[in-house]
Amino acid sequence: MPPYDFFDPLAYDAVHMLAEAVKKAGSTDHKKVRDAFMTIKGFPGATGLSYDVTSDGETVHELLLVMIKDGRHQVIQKVRG
Repeated sequence: MPPYDFFDPLAYDAVHMLAEAVKKAGSTDHKKVRDAFMTIKGFPGATGLSYDVTSDGETVHELLLVMIKDGRHQVIQKVRG
């Protein structure tokens, strides 16, 4: 089994957030998708993070302290910022 990479689920979350923005926009027009992306709030991520997109496009407002055990991550603490 390859080593665990915590960035993989973050990429997964990003793709699903993009899909959510396209769905909200009802279009693939990049301006409509961008505007819809900015409205995403409380999006549940695969890692346990919850994403709120701000007007400047920032998405991560929490950090997770994780421990990798037997190739799987376990959230030890969640820090909001």
